[in-house]
Amino acid sequence: MSLIDSTLVFSDAQDVKADAISSNTLDFGGARNRNLGEVYWVIKVTTAVADGAVRATLISNASAAPASLYDGTAHAEIYIPAGTAAGSVFCVAVPTNLILQYVGVWYEDVADACSAANVDSYLLMHPLNPQANFQVEPS
Repeated sequence: MSLIDSTLVFSDAQDVKADAISSNTLDFGGARNRNLGEVYWVIKVTTAVADGAVRATLISNASAAPASLYDGTAHAEIYIPAGTAAGSVFCVAVPTNLILQYVGVWYEDVADACSAANVDSYLLMHPLNPQANFQVEPS
């Protein structure tokens, strides 16, 4: 059994009131690890979004960890409007066969007006089980 990543965490209470890449990027390794069906990209707001909105984009790159929104292929987007309360959760399914080797999240302050916002961002195999392990059997 091989493990893609031990935690699948992009961000842990990351401050997202300015444009930035996630604190962590994930390495999905070889092509066989990218044919798992769907994974669920989850964002949990840990500090309420104040005075502006945040757009988060899941991106991947074949050769290196993405460093900006334009440094890879966009796969999904989550829009977090102004006034979103702490504890709010957003989730979107992402087909793994489209994901390139290195995966990260680009956070964007939509109108350069956000004065506070922190999020957790991670992947799950199933949206109802946040303790799920993301493991791949060797072929």
